[in-house]
Amino acid sequence: MKRIALGCLLAIAAVGAMAQEQNTVNGVFTESPDSPKLVGAHLTITGLTGKRATMVWPDGSDRKLKKLHQDPALFVLQSVGPTGGTDTVYLETNNKKFLVVSVGTTGVAKGNSASVTSYRGDIK
Repeated sequence: MKRIALGCLLAIAAVGAMAQEQNTVNGVFTESPDSPKLVGAHLTITGLTGKRATMVWPDGSDRKLKKLHQDPALFVLQSVGPTGGTDTVYLETNNKKFLVVSVGTTGVAKGNSASVTSYRGDIK
């Protein structure tokens, strides 16, 4: 009986440690075609174990993210702005990579096309 209890405690501790590790992700931008000054800058995503996460850009601005998908290898999160623009974040936890795809909708109602920008980086 003691072995089962000890085994359960160890399993609970391991799951808790894993969840704690995945609650916050710190990344460094490696590619930013439209903003080369972002290369080397840091991105932080917190709250991954909850229903909503927060992404903090290098300039300190933040976005609330809704979790669209989660499995051991991949998180997909998305923020939709008031004008319909989106930030979609893909966190590849096994490969320690991230991708942020931002779609801007400013000016679309006036006949302009949406802007799409992607940013890549490494999870530290």
